[in-house]
Amino acid sequence: RGYMKSVVLDLLKRYLEVETQFQQAHYDKCVINLREQYKPNMTPVLECIFSHAQVSKKNILVTMLIDQLCGRDPTLADELMVILNELTQLNKVENSKVALRARQVLIASHLPSYELRHNQVESIFLSAIDMYGHQFCPENLKKLILSETSIFDVLPNFFYHSDRVVCMAALEVYVRRGYIAYSALI
Repeated sequence: RGYMKSVVLDLLKRYLEVETQFQQAHYDKCVINLREQYKPNMTPVLECIFSHAQVSKKNILVTMLIDQLCGRDPTLADELMVILNELTQLNKVENSKVALRARQVLIASHLPSYELRHNQVESIFLSAIDMYGHQFCPENLKKLILSETSIFDVLPNFFYHSDRVVCMAALEVYVRRGYIAYSALI
Protein backbone atom coordinates (compact mmCIF):
# COMPACT_ATOMS: atom_id res chain seq x y z
CA ARG A 1 0.00 0.00 0.00
CA GLY A 2 2.85 2.40 0.85
CA TYR A 3 4.72 1.73 -2.39
CA MET A 4 1.53 2.12 -4.43
CA LYS A 5 0.84 5.43 -2.72
CA SER A 6 4.32 6.75 -3.51
CA VAL A 7 4.00 5.70 -7.17
CA VAL A 8 0.60 7.40 -7.48
CA LEU A 9 1.91 10.55 -5.79
CA ASP A 10 4.81 10.58 -8.26
CA LEU A 11 2.39 10.26 -11.20
CA LEU A 12 0.30 13.13 -9.84
CA LYS A 13 3.43 15.27 -9.45
CA ARG A 14 4.46 14.54 -13.04
CA TYR A 15 0.98 15.43 -14.26
CA LEU A 16 1.25 18.74 -12.39
CA GLU A 17 4.72 19.45 -13.77
CA VAL A 18 3.44 19.19 -17.33
CA GLU A 19 0.03 20.79 -16.96
CA THR A 20 1.19 23.80 -14.93
CA GLN A 21 3.40 24.69 -17.91
CA PHE A 22 0.24 25.21 -19.98
CA GLN A 23 -1.79 27.23 -17.46
CA GLN A 24 -0.24 30.69 -17.81
CA ALA A 25 -1.22 31.67 -21.33
CA HIS A 26 -2.32 30.49 -24.75
CA TYR A 27 -0.82 27.20 -25.98
CA ASP A 28 1.62 28.85 -28.42
CA LYS A 29 2.95 31.21 -25.78
CA CYS A 30 3.42 28.30 -23.36
CA VAL A 31 5.42 26.38 -25.98
CA ILE A 32 7.63 29.44 -26.56
CA ASN A 33 8.20 29.73 -22.80
CA LEU A 34 9.14 26.05 -22.65
CA ARG A 35 11.61 26.50 -25.52
CA GLU A 36 13.20 29.44 -23.72
CA GLN A 37 13.38 27.51 -20.46
CA TYR A 38 15.12 24.47 -22.00
CA LYS A 39 16.89 26.32 -24.84
CA PRO A 40 19.88 24.12 -25.62
CA ASN A 41 18.01 20.83 -25.05
CA MET A 42 14.67 20.42 -26.83
CA THR A 43 13.96 16.89 -25.55
CA PRO A 44 12.11 18.06 -22.39
CA VAL A 45 10.09 20.48 -24.54
CA LEU A 46 8.98 17.69 -26.86
CA GLU A 47 8.20 15.39 -23.94
CA CYS A 48 6.08 18.10 -22.35
CA ILE A 49 4.23 18.88 -25.60
CA PHE A 50 3.54 15.20 -26.35
CA SER A 51 2.37 14.65 -22.79
CA HIS A 52 0.06 17.65 -22.90
CA ALA A 53 -1.36 16.47 -26.24
CA GLN A 54 -2.90 13.54 -24.34
CA VAL A 55 -4.39 15.71 -21.59
CA SER A 56 -7.91 14.29 -21.92
CA LYS A 57 -6.68 10.73 -21.39
CA LYS A 58 -4.41 11.85 -18.55
CA ASN A 59 -7.35 13.60 -16.89
CA ILE A 60 -9.33 10.37 -16.84
CA LEU A 61 -6.36 8.53 -15.36
CA VAL A 62 -5.68 11.22 -12.74
CA THR A 63 -9.30 11.32 -11.55
CA MET A 64 -9.26 7.52 -11.29
CA LEU A 65 -6.01 7.66 -9.32
CA ILE A 66 -7.43 10.28 -6.96
CA ASP A 67 -10.54 8.15 -6.45
CA GLN A 68 -8.45 5.05 -5.82
CA LEU A 69 -6.10 6.80 -3.43
CA CYS A 70 -8.70 8.79 -1.51
CA GLY A 71 -11.90 6.86 -2.19
CA ARG A 72 -12.73 5.22 1.10
CA ASP A 73 -10.35 7.00 3.44
CA PRO A 74 -11.45 10.58 4.15
CA THR A 75 -8.21 11.36 6.00
CA LEU A 76 -5.43 12.62 3.77
CA ALA A 77 -1.67 12.62 4.22
CA ASP A 78 0.00 16.04 4.21
CA GLU A 79 1.89 15.32 0.99
CA LEU A 80 -1.33 14.31 -0.77
CA MET A 81 -3.13 17.41 0.49
CA VAL A 82 -0.38 19.60 -0.98
CA ILE A 83 -0.71 17.90 -4.37
CA LEU A 84 -4.51 18.10 -4.30
CA ASN A 85 -4.30 21.80 -3.46
CA GLU A 86 -2.02 22.31 -6.45
CA LEU A 87 -4.44 20.35 -8.66
CA THR A 88 -7.27 22.68 -7.64
CA GLN A 89 -5.21 25.59 -9.01
CA LEU A 90 -5.39 24.26 -12.57
CA ASN A 91 -7.61 26.78 -14.29
CA LYS A 92 -7.87 25.68 -17.92
CA VAL A 93 -11.12 24.11 -19.12
CA GLU A 94 -9.27 20.98 -20.19
CA ASN A 95 -8.18 20.40 -16.56
CA SER A 96 -11.49 21.32 -14.92
CA LYS A 97 -12.58 17.75 -14.13
CA VAL A 98 -9.31 17.04 -12.32
CA ALA A 99 -9.48 20.34 -10.41
CA LEU A 100 -13.09 19.66 -9.43
CA ARG A 101 -12.35 16.12 -8.24
CA ALA A 102 -9.38 17.33 -6.20
CA ARG A 103 -11.55 20.05 -4.65
CA GLN A 104 -14.28 17.50 -3.81
CA VAL A 105 -11.78 15.22 -2.08
CA LEU A 106 -10.34 18.12 -0.08
CA ILE A 107 -13.81 19.23 1.02
CA ALA A 108 -14.76 15.67 1.99
CA SER A 109 -11.59 15.36 4.06
CA HIS A 110 -12.65 18.36 6.15
CA LEU A 111 -16.19 17.10 6.80
CA PRO A 112 -16.97 15.29 10.03
CA SER A 113 -17.47 11.55 9.61
CA TYR A 114 -20.80 10.18 8.42
CA GLU A 115 -21.48 8.55 11.80
CA LEU A 116 -20.81 11.78 13.68
CA ARG A 117 -23.12 13.78 11.41
CA HIS A 118 -25.78 11.04 11.68
CA ASN A 119 -25.65 11.11 15.48
CA GLN A 120 -25.79 14.92 15.58
CA VAL A 121 -28.82 15.03 13.28
CA GLU A 122 -30.56 12.30 15.28
CA SER A 123 -30.02 14.16 18.55
CA ILE A 124 -31.44 17.34 17.02
CA PHE A 125 -34.49 15.43 15.74
CA LEU A 126 -35.09 13.81 19.10
CA SER A 127 -34.71 17.13 20.93
CA ALA A 128 -37.20 18.71 18.51
CA ILE A 129 -39.94 16.23 19.41
CA ASP A 130 -42.19 17.32 22.25
CA MET A 131 -42.10 15.32 25.46
CA TYR A 132 -45.24 13.38 24.52
CA GLY A 133 -43.78 12.33 21.15
CA HIS A 134 -46.80 13.41 19.11
CA GLN A 135 -45.36 16.28 17.09
CA PHE A 136 -42.17 18.19 16.44
CA CYS A 137 -41.35 21.80 17.07
CA PRO A 138 -40.46 23.49 13.74
CA GLU A 139 -38.39 26.15 15.50
CA ASN A 140 -36.02 23.47 16.79
CA LEU A 141 -35.66 22.04 13.28
CA LYS A 142 -34.59 25.43 12.00
CA LYS A 143 -31.01 24.64 13.11
CA LEU A 144 -30.91 21.75 10.65
CA ILE A 145 -32.72 23.57 7.87
CA LEU A 146 -30.35 26.54 7.95
CA SER A 147 -27.23 24.58 8.89
CA GLU A 148 -24.10 24.97 6.76
CA THR A 149 -23.14 21.35 7.42
CA SER A 150 -23.66 18.83 4.66
CA ILE A 151 -26.50 16.55 5.79
CA PHE A 152 -28.29 15.60 2.56
CA ASP A 153 -26.53 12.22 2.59
CA VAL A 154 -27.60 11.60 6.21
CA LEU A 155 -31.26 12.64 6.03
CA PRO A 156 -32.64 9.74 3.92
CA ASN A 157 -31.77 7.28 6.71
CA PHE A 158 -34.28 9.04 8.93
CA PHE A 159 -37.11 8.60 6.41
CA TYR A 160 -37.42 5.04 7.77
CA HIS A 161 -36.77 5.77 11.45
CA SER A 162 -38.74 3.73 14.00
CA ASP A 163 -40.27 6.93 15.40
CA ARG A 164 -42.89 8.26 12.97
CA VAL A 165 -42.42 11.85 14.17
CA VAL A 166 -38.69 11.65 13.37
CA CYS A 167 -39.63 10.46 9.84
CA MET A 168 -41.89 13.46 9.34
CA ALA A 169 -39.26 15.82 10.73
CA ALA A 170 -36.61 14.36 8.41
CA LEU A 171 -38.87 14.77 5.38
CA GLU A 172 -39.65 18.36 6.33
CA VAL A 173 -35.97 19.24 6.79
CA TYR A 174 -35.09 17.54 3.50
CA VAL A 175 -37.76 19.43 1.53
CA ARG A 176 -37.05 22.80 3.17
CA ARG A 177 -33.28 22.47 2.62
CA GLY A 178 -33.98 21.54 -0.98
CA TYR A 179 -36.10 24.64 -1.47
CA ILE A 180 -33.44 26.83 0.15
CA ALA A 181 -30.75 25.38 -2.13
CA TYR A 182 -33.01 25.76 -5.17
CA SER A 183 -33.96 29.35 -4.36
CA ALA A 184 -30.28 30.22 -3.85
CA LEU A 185 -29.55 29.05 -7.40
CA ILE A 186 -32.26 31.14 -9.00
